[in-house]
Amino acid sequence: MTVSAQVGPSSAHGGPDPYSARYLTPRQQQVLQLAANGLRNRDIGKRLGTSEDAVKYQMAAILKRLHVEDRAQAAAVGIRLGLVRLETVTVPPKRTPVERPAKPRAKSKLDEELDERVADLGDRVRAERQARGWSQPELGKRAGLALVTVQRLESGQSSLRTFLMACSVLGVDLAHLLSSQWQMPVPRPTLTRRQAQVLREVASGDSLSVVGARLGMAQTTVGAYLSQAYQKLGVADVAVAKRRATAVRVATEHGLLGPQGREDAR
Repeated sequence: MTVSAQVGPSSAHGGPDPYSARYLTPRQQQVLQLAANGLRNRDIGKRLGTSEDAVKYQMAAILKRLHVEDRAQAAAVGIRLGLVRLETVTVPPKRTPVERPAKPRAKSKLDEELDERVADLGDRVRAERQARGWSQPELGKRAGLALVTVQRLESGQSSLRTFLMACSVLGVDLAHLLSSQWQMPVPRPTLTRRQAQVLREVASGDSLSVVGARLGMAQTTVGAYLSQAYQKLGVADVAVAKRRATAVRVATEHGLLGPQGREDAR
């Protein structure tokens, strides 16, 4: 915006007030003129070929000489005294603030180490669950957690409280789970209902034919179920004379043959 009229003291010839020099030096008048145009100290320095600190010094002197407190008041007094001409004063356009997306905070080394520890903790909880032969829904039911919470827990995306709840039902200490002393547990064997039934029957010492007749199945079928049980219990390589007794002992230790034993639904 430009204004053609000149405001402030002036001589009869239309020039600037001949006494304006008593207020400001020529350099200070230049600084005030540019400041009234909305230029910052840095830009004024570039325009006049001087440093920003020099402009700050001149501006402080201007405020002191004109007995004002800020640049706006100095510009107003400069216009009134004829030190700043209105036709040269431009109104800078209003700046619209630009919203810049916040930069994601870079993870520190400590944050990365914590992420690794939590992810490792999730893997260890999964190993403990699998060693007990539990499914994710079963762990959730025992710990009072939703399935999605168990899934997030085992992927290392859960809270410390959730980890503590899982450790409580798993019967392991969280500190031990985090320590270097923790070792991968041996998975707990499982047997199908038929495999456990056949193993219970042969535990009495009866032959396969007798057990088959009792269960209503062929002798070869009884032998097949028994071989599968041996494989699952890890005794297939044990000497034949001790294989059956060893299988019964291992299955009993894991609670697979008693009334409280856990068997697969198949």
